[in-house]
Amino acid sequence: GVQTCALPILLNSEKHIAEHTREVLTRAVEQGIWILPVTGRPLGGLPKEVVEFPGVQYAITANGARIM
Repeated sequence: GVQTCALPILLNSEKHIAEHTREVLTRAVEQGIWILPVTGRPLGGLPKEVVEFPGVQYAITANGARIM
């Protein structure tokens, strides 16, 4: 089956994915785990860095009202 890691977007104070978080997510992707960002923001509010992160194919946005 597919292994998925759904998590809120974890950004640092500069509004970027923290280096440690990036390393952990990269290791998860290397093990075949899909990263599924979850946010209350609308789809257009997802940071480009999150949308383009390797392993992100879907996202749950708008407090669960939309799945990309």
